[in-house]
Amino acid sequence: MRIQETINGNIMTIRLTGSLDDASSHMVESRVNEIMTDEKVGEVNFDFSDLHYISSIGIRVLILAYKKAVKLGKTVIVTEMSDKVRIILKMVGILPIFSPGGVKK
Repeated sequence: MRIQETINGNIMTIRLTGSLDDASSHMVESRVNEIMTDEKVGEVNFDFSDLHYISSIGIRVLILAYKKAVKLGKTVIVTEMSDKVRIILKMVGILPIFSPGGVKK
């Protein structure tokens, strides 16, 4: 798992490469929690264009990020994703939550 971060104004983009599964979820969850508590960050955009796989524990990381964002008045969006990840998020019914223009707060 590789994590790349870029910030533009108050928007943090987190690009994940590899698989978001049991082996990488703890590292990603920890970093996302740090980012969420940063007062300079108002929106977190996940770029999953190079994410090849997301497991149920990876989905848990996303849902926890969303819940924390709502609590803190922030926004979480998945801006890009591979077809495999899009299918998984759609199957579990959470794709609309993370889509631009969808439920954000």
